[in-house]
Amino acid sequence: MTALKLPYYYPGTSVGCLLIHGFTSTPAELRVIGEALAANNYTTLGILLAGHGTQPEDLLPITHRDWIDSAQQGINELKRHVKDYSDRPFHGRPTSAANGGPQQSGRRGHYCGRA
Repeated sequence: MTALKLPYYYPGTSVGCLLIHGFTSTPAELRVIGEALAANNYTTLGILLAGHGTQPEDLLPITHRDWIDSAQQGINELKRHVKDYSDRPFHGRPTSAANGGPQQSGRRGHYCGRA
């Protein structure tokens, strides 16, 4: 796996952003956004979803539950670096919103960390 495909973490203030890539991609898809957020002092974590970043065959045994678990692990990691966690608008591609948003808020497409 190339370095661009790896997850990334940029420390910042107590405001956190979790970046979840799309179905056919890797954390590299959102790295530029992560770097821009970090440049503005946001704590930023870009995760790698289960089954991604290797070979297409690695997706065969993966279910939506594995992607939700990946998002939850990312949320748990981000919570270790931000002071508070609450509902805020979540923006992303349809598959990334489906992975993370409902899991955390009970409402489609909403969650974010903040101080």
